[in-house]
Amino acid sequence: MSASMKFDLDEVITGAIMSKTPAIIVEGQDDIKFYEMIAYYEKKDVEVYAVENFEEYTEGCNEVIECLRRLQDKIEEKEDNIKYIMGIIDRDARYFRKEIPDDILGLFVLKYYSYESHFATEQSLIYLISQITESSVKKIDEDCINYVQKNLENDYKDLYYISLEALKKACVPEYEAILGYKVKSGRIADTNSKRYFLSHIGKKKKELDIYAEELNLGIKDLPIIAKGKWLLKTFANSVFMQIKNLSEACEQGTIKKCQYCLCGQNDKCLWRLNANYTINHIYHKLLNNFEEEELNYIKEKLNSLA
Repeated sequence: MSASMKFDLDEVITGAIMSKTPAIIVEGQDDIKFYEMIAYYEKKDVEVYAVENFEEYTEGCNEVIECLRRLQDKIEEKEDNIKYIMGIIDRDARYFRKEIPDDILGLFVLKYYSYESHFATEQSLIYLISQITESSVKKIDEDCINYVQKNLENDYKDLYYISLEALKKACVPEYEAILGYKVKSGRIADTNSKRYFLSHIGKKKKELDIYAEELNLGIKDLPIIAKGKWLLKTFANSVFMQIKNLSEACEQGTIKKCQYCLCGQNDKCLWRLNANYTINHIYHKLLNNFEEEELNYIKEKLNSLA
């Protein structure tokens, strides 16, 4: 889109107020569908705009912030105007660099690194298993969940140190890092690439532990420091490897046997995959769980609009 074809920010916001249809401004293309889908599930009529599609702006967090700065007078013009304007940004490394302002009306900051981070949960895992096997949510018990997640702790530990390395690179200018947040999630999930990264990061483990302690960070904070796509791809990879083995675990009695395996008809096991899936299918299946409870605070924020 050429600059001459871009939207005029003031015209869009004026139109939003006049039509009583809130305008939500987001960082980039990936965010549009996510927030439109949340609004759809909440039966909320809004228009979502990528900030780069406004004249004088490009994509990204800082651009959304500057966009909202420009709109402060408009927001304060009338008491209800705040109900028609919202800018949403990720809580990425800028949070640790203290670059996210807290005095901008209409600016909403996610509580995790990015929207993808909200789907790496047990609730989304249950949703996933019910979507890609022949078993219903009713049959997914604690033993099944524990079996599927049995490698997740180790996978998260690896990702934790990878993320600390990226965070330190993003926050400490003179730090010489092996990787940064620009690394694609596919490389983080790839066994050979991950082994390479960890072989170098392992030599700095004590240094990274000290850095984490300075920031009061632990592995529980992974959704805050891991790039959202890294976290969700790691989660998807780890659990999918185990979900593919559920039918074997059922046949062997490692988990509670389904009715077919109890009757000796293992070829009809309810834990078998119901189609051929790739890791990308799994990743996007997880992103379709809009009933995920971690999204509730975002839904509440959208519902606070007119």
